[in-house]
Amino acid sequence: MTLTPVDRPLVTVYGSLMHHRAELEALGDAVHQPPYLAPPQSSVLYIKPANTFSRFDENVPLPAGQMTCRARACLGLFFKKNRPIAGIEHTNAAIDFIANDMCSISLLCDFTMPHESFHRPPVKFNAFDGSLSLPQHGVEATSIDLKNSNIETWVNGIAVHHFTSADWIISAAQHLQAVSEFIAFEAGDVLMMGCPPDAPLVRSGDVVETRLNGHTFTRNAIIEALI
Repeated sequence: MTLTPVDRPLVTVYGSLMHHRAELEALGDAVHQPPYLAPPQSSVLYIKPANTFSRFDENVPLPAGQMTCRARACLGLFFKKNRPIAGIEHTNAAIDFIANDMCSISLLCDFTMPHESFHRPPVKFNAFDGSLSLPQHGVEATSIDLKNSNIETWVNGIAVHHFTSADWIISAAQHLQAVSEFIAFEAGDVLMMGCPPDAPLVRSGDVVETRLNGHTFTRNAIIEALI
């Protein structure tokens, strides 16, 4: 796996909910109750705006009054080329897009506040300042096995969480295909794949790293709220 610098300015970062099998399973019977009424029939996305971006080795401040947050390691597709809306007749378009290295792969750490609802959660849970850790490098999409990659979270030098891309409900290419039915991605956009709901809780003083197939992609220290 050859690592390459991530030097393209980011435009919009989209996160995925209920893309990981355990996320949907965790809802249990609640998925049939209001406000859901049924399992999702299409991709569920959220946005991490520019105020959330944190560079490698930058401190991530907790919001005032908050003691912990979840560290969600998310594999991301970094778009090098525009990806227009593709109709359902183009069933192999996403596979071809990835196979032709029109996007690179990297790992991000999405810090979020613990919360119960996936239905329009308050913005403060997902979009507090500095809450998206950006990677220092990426890899070409064709250089890794996107269907069976190992994703780890390390806290203070200890591995505390692990899952694989095989745990996703659908593959990265299938997810990209589904999302491309209603979003036209631009060069510089990022689509983050799903993470299980048991992502570790971290607190002030912790140093959080995410690793993809044994390589460190993000590292940040969690600090108390800046006054």
